[in-house]
Amino acid sequence: MCFKRAGLFFVLILCVRFSQSGGKLPPPLRIHAPVQVAWEAMLETLELQGYKVSMKDKASGKIQTIMHEYTSGTLTASHIKKIAERVGLLDGDWIRVQYRYDLQIEFLSETETIIVVDTNIRGLMRKFLGGEEWIQLDSRGRLEEDLILDFGKHLFGETFSYDRPRPEFWEQKPGDFREITERPTRMVPNRRP
Repeated sequence: MCFKRAGLFFVLILCVRFSQSGGKLPPPLRIHAPVQVAWEAMLETLELQGYKVSMKDKASGKIQTIMHEYTSGTLTASHIKKIAERVGLLDGDWIRVQYRYDLQIEFLSETETIIVVDTNIRGLMRKFLGGEEWIQLDSRGRLEEDLILDFGKHLFGETFSYDRPRPEFWEQKPGDFREITERPTRMVPNRRP
């Protein structure tokens, strides 16, 4: 009976752990600008940043870039840690990382638009026993935030800042609770002579 409880507890911890890992992407950006202005500014931002657009459909509001080489070579694994969740390999090494943006620009009202940025990241793994394989990686949200920030600065000027919303109570990590208390613990008792 004790083993069943321990097993159930372990499964619950794994479920909570995996459910929390997906919340790193930035939320959709809501701006006070017409859809036409946001559409053109996003295309200009992508062009200025050196991305080539492979698909754009103004009727559905979708823009997709071609795969962009993020890094290759010996430092690929350390660069993957910056942008993606999955980093460790048991049977190979990371050779290359590529990504593309999938954008959705949606009409909300005459003067409001919602922009959703998603990144499709893949890494090329070379197995120790031979062979290569492309593996999909989960984004940490860094690339999305960088594009949103570049877009905002292009559209609204250099004073634009993108502040990610703070996590709700249940989304916080245990280390985040120190910010709430902000009172350091005393290491040495206060003794008066």
